Amino acid sequence: KNIKLYIIKLSLLLMGKKEAYWTIAPKELFELFNTSEEGLKSEDAEQRLKEYSLNEIEESKTYCINIFLSQFKNALVLVLIAAAIFSYFLGEKINALVILSIVLLNSSLGFFQEYKAEKTLRELRKYISVRARVLRDGRIEEIDSKYLVPGDIVHLHIGDVIPADLRLIKTEGLTIDESALTGESVPVEKKSLVI
Repeated sequence: KNIKLYIIKLSLLLMGKKEAYWTIAPKELFELFNTSEEGLKSEDAEQRLKEYSLNEIEESKTYCINIFLSQFKNALVLVLIAAAIFSYFLGEKINALVILSIVLLNSSLGFFQEYKAEKTLRELRKYISVRARVLRDGRIEEIDSKYLVPGDIVHLHIGDVIPADLRLIKTEGLTIDESALTGESVPVEKKSLVI
């Protein structure tokens, strides 16, 4: 049995609103976001997509120098660098050179591993997409979640990934696994009540 759930996508930052949307009744939300229980019209969704852009989290740019410098944030590495400096000033130049060589070799290996992992992760993200069922023009369509816009009504089933920040407007026995966010081991029951 599928759980029928209608949710209105809300984005506090995109809409520039300061309201706490969980305190607003669904009827008022429809007015606020200029939508209805039938969902948005395709033309309205296209216009909002142009206005608010894609529903994606911006990827942070990781520069090679930042990855390399992060290798030296380890306490043990800092202790070894301090030991190398002391050894140098105590006249143990060979020991200082050996310690620094080991630190640089370790940091270089860590850099190449982390850089390769970051590059692989970026490539994998290109192939992963979350799909969402939305009400558009009064019927349910399946779209890539990056095309969700403020005012979309999202229809969820058992096992779906929540595609965006949402305000529940109708639920039937909804429980959500929040373990990735809160560490809660048991699914949490959600209701669409105004809080």
